[in-house]
Amino acid sequence: MERQEFQNAFQSYEKMSSMLKTHSYEEILKAASSLADISTETLERYPMGGYSKGMTSGAYRFTLQDLLKNIEHFDWLYSRLEDNTSRLVFSNLIGYRIFPTQSFLKAAYDGEHPQYFDKSIVSCDKDEVFVDCGGFTGDTAEEFIRQFGKYKRIYVYEPSADNIQTCRNNLSKYKNITVRPCGVGEKSDALAMDSSGSSSTFMGGQKASSSEGGGTNRFFR
Repeated sequence: MERQEFQNAFQSYEKMSSMLKTHSYEEILKAASSLADISTETLERYPMGGYSKGMTSGAYRFTLQDLLKNIEHFDWLYSRLEDNTSRLVFSNLIGYRIFPTQSFLKAAYDGEHPQYFDKSIVSCDKDEVFVDCGGFTGDTAEEFIRQFGKYKRIYVYEPSADNIQTCRNNLSKYKNITVRPCGVGEKSDALAMDSSGSSSTFMGGQKASSSEGGGTNRFFR
């Protein structure tokens, strides 16, 4: 794939989706590593940094392969977004997973509203059932309670043994909350888990070394 073709794909979600459907993992990886001026081996192992709570441990290889495998599902979700802000955020997050430069995250970031809870889009009442998949320490569930107050029930799924007790402790003062020590996926299974990320885990992959995850690369900062 030519460099210009790769760059042009980021003009819209539709073009990114088309690229993911017409090019292989190897072709996209090669184009991304060429534009970033790093080796394909380094890019494949590179942790996906830039999130507010620190570097995740999900490598670029995993996120790109996930996009290629599930692009039809991403298309389905995108087609159901009803406002331009949601479509813009979604497109930038997909762009980041294809070419992890922080400019995509900056374009997706909303400094005005708490994470996930833009009240011009999200409306919840006393009958709401909130499900937090990847509960970490219970922080998102607590933010939901702060923002909306009343709810019917909250379910929190957190697979990390390092986080589950903290999550339960933090949420113990609230009523009608169920914390389950497992992940959420497409089928029941048992997978190895790497908990090296500060706010997320990586299922079934190899842990990135600290030298790869320092965030000092000039492109990925």
